[in-house]
Formats: sequence, C-alpha cells, structure tokens
Amino acid sequence: MSKKTYGYGSHGVFVSKHVQTRQAGHRSPMRPAPEAPSHHKPQFEDSLLKLIKEIPDVERAYMKSGFKDALEHVNMKLLEAKKLNVHSQADIVQSSDWKTKEHELLKEIAQLNEHIQRLQRQSTVVRSGRESGKDSKYEKVMDRLMHENDSMQKQLQSLKTEKKDLLHRLSKLAGAKLSDNNPDITDLSDPNRPQKLAQMFNELYDNQWTEAFESMSGSHDKGNIQVLLDIFMEIWKFCRDLGHHHLVSLENLMLHPWLTTHTIQSKPNADQYHTETMKSLKDSRKLASKETRKGLFEHFRDKHPTYRTLNEGVTRYAEKCVDLCWLCAIQDPPIEFTYNVKGGEKVDTQYFRLYDRSGETVEYLVWPAMLLHQDGAILVRGVVQAVKRKK
Repeated sequence: MSKKTYGYGSHGVFVSKHVQTRQAGHRSPMRPAPEAPSHHKPQFEDSLLKLIKEIPDVERAYMKSGFKDALEHVNMKLLEAKKLNVHSQADIVQSSDWKTKEHELLKEIAQLNEHIQRLQRQSTVVRSGRESGKDSKYEKVMDRLMHENDSMQKQLQSLKTEKKDLLHRLSKLAGAKLSDNNPDITDLSDPNRPQKLAQMFNELYDNQWTEAFESMSGSHDKGNIQVLLDIFMEIWKFCRDLGHHHLVSLENLMLHPWLTTHTIQSKPNADQYHTETMKSLKDSRKLASKETRKGLFEHFRDKHPTYRTLNEGVTRYAEKCVDLCWLCAIQDPPIEFTYNVKGGEKVDTQYFRLYDRSGETVEYLVWPAMLLHQDGAILVRGVVQAVKRKK
C-alpha cells in the first residue's frame, strides 16, 4: 500500500516521499518526527505544517535557483523549529520543576506550622504547670507575709496612738510646768486673764467708785475716799485668804485626803502628777468662778455684818469689789495691789497718778496700783492726792 510520508533526505532536509507500507512487524526505514510535548504540541505542529507547506516552494526554488540556496533556506527554517521545540520543552520542564518545588515547599511550610503550634501548646502547658507550681509553692509564704503585714500595721497604729497620747501628755505637762505660777504665760482663751482684770479694775474706779463716792453724805472728801479705799482693801484681803485656803483644801482632797482641810504640806511635791493636778485644780477654779461669785458677797457680809448697813451705791460698789478681787485671787499667781503709801513721800509717777491737784508730795492714797503679781509689772497705776502747794 502506497502512503505519503515525511522524512530526512540524503541532504538532511525533510522531503515528502511515496513509500510502500510494510506488513506488521516490518520496521519502516523512515524515522518518525519527534512528538512535541503535550503542553506545547499545538504550537509545534503549526510550525511543522507551515514548514511542510513551504517544501513545494522550496522544491520549485531548487529547480529554478539551485540546490544550495534551497538547502540553506530549509536548514534555517528547520533550526528555528528545533529551537522552538527545545525552548518549549525547557519551559515545560522548568514549569513542572517549579510546581513540584512549590508543592514541596508548601508541604514543608505546613509541617513547620504544625510543629510550631505543637511547640506553643507544649510551652503553654509547661508555663501553666510552672505558674501553678509557683502559686502552690508561694501561696503559704504570701499568706504568712500578709498576716505579718497586718500584724505590723496594727502594732504601728497602736504605737502611733501611744505616741500621740504621750505627746499630748508631754505637751500638757510642759504647758503646766511652764504656766504653773508663771505670770509671763497668758492664756488668751481665758476671759478673765490679767489684761481683762485690769480693764475691770479701771471700770470699777471710774464707775462704781464714783457713784459710791457721790452717794455718800457729808463734804469731807478725804474721809469718804478713805472709807471706799478701806472697803476695797478689806474685801481684797478676804478674797486673797479665801482663795489660798480654797486651793489648799482642793489639793488635800485630791492628793492628801488624810490631812485636815487647811493643813499645808511642809514639802510640796514637784513631780509631774502633782504639777498636772494643781494646774487642773487652778483651771477648774477659774471655770467655776461665775457660780462661786453668786454667793460670795453674801458670805462676806455674813463675816462682816457692818456692810449690811451701807447705802445702795456703796453696796453695789462693795459687791463689784468682791467679784473683781475673787478673780484676782484665783489667778496663777494671784494679782497683787500696792497700797502701802505714806503721806509726805515723793509721788512715784511710775506707780501712781495724781488725783485732782498737781504736786510732788503724797498727801494720802486714793486708789491702789494693780500689779501682775507680787513685785511684778504694773497693770494699772494707782491714784494719790498731792500736798497742796503753798502760795
């Protein structure tokens, strides 16, 4: 059977030939053309068919122009076809290798991710175990420390409270020692402090003394002045002595109840309890002075009945003298008055001022001077009448 085939001629080019097909098993002398890979097979077949179509043209050119030019033309076309085939196979191989490599890399990445997740799970378990172990290990220690901290906080609070109490007591003791019988320390919260008493003393002389003097009969000024002065000095001595006995009685009742009421301890105790107690007693007398003075004038008149015969103006004056003198007597230390002035002495303008006439020599005392304490500073100057100058 005759069949048209394609093959290489003696000059190395593809040529068409009519060959007789052989029986089965007989090998054809024609070498089959290499088959292009399946991925680029259509492109290669198109090039091959195009080349086959050009063979008749080549044969005609051979017949006309000669064998050499035709052979070079065909070889050039064949070389281009071979290069296209080789590049196609290389691309196929390279593409296949990359796909294989990509598949392997993706598989390796998946394995690594799985390994990382497994390690993370193991790390979490180990860390949880360690933390659990730490909690169980240090739980008792933490409880003990918390308990010790609470205990220390309580002790600290107790010490702070104790310190505060001690400082308060120390402050009271220091204040008591500083102010006890110390006239230079003035309690500004005391409404009857020495400065206030000085104002009351001036008001007593300017108001009640003047009213009492004007209410007295007769024209003997010197005699009436002396009566009013004697009333004040007698009331002052009464209040001073009563205040002293009152303080001693309170001290005995508080610290020495086995002693008689007016017995004075020969050796005064100077410890802190005695100092604090005496300061408290003195302050208590000041607080109770308002109630004490309500019945004090009546008690004085009971002791001195002649005072019940005084006129109204002088009685009011005497009552004010009791109020002032008691407040002066319970000061710490007591207020003092200077009244030992004799006629013929030179007027001491530091302690006294003149009454109603000028002069340098004292005729008689009109009103005593008020001192902060015995031999202390002057709070209010007294009044003296000067000797009348000769013309």
